[in-house]
Amino acid sequence: MGPHGNFLDRLGGEDRDREVYSRRNDIMRFFRSEDGQGLVEFALVIVLVAVVVIAILALFGPDIGNWINKAAAWLGALFGIGG
Repeated sequence: MGPHGNFLDRLGGEDRDREVYSRRNDIMRFFRSEDGQGLVEFALVIVLVAVVVIAILALFGPDIGNWINKAAAWLGALFGIGG
């Protein structure tokens, strides 16, 4: 915080209470609205995709690595690159 405190510290009494109540209402309205619902659904989809990708990499990681190495060797032989 700066030398003058934060915004709410500078407010006094009823103004501070009104500002806190207003901000809380804004947050609650956002999470009750369709925008908030869409954001939560989007976050859940992202988490689900991340879990699936991690699971696939954990299960097939070595096989994927071998396949990539074989593809790189094939491309190297095809283009005459490598030893």
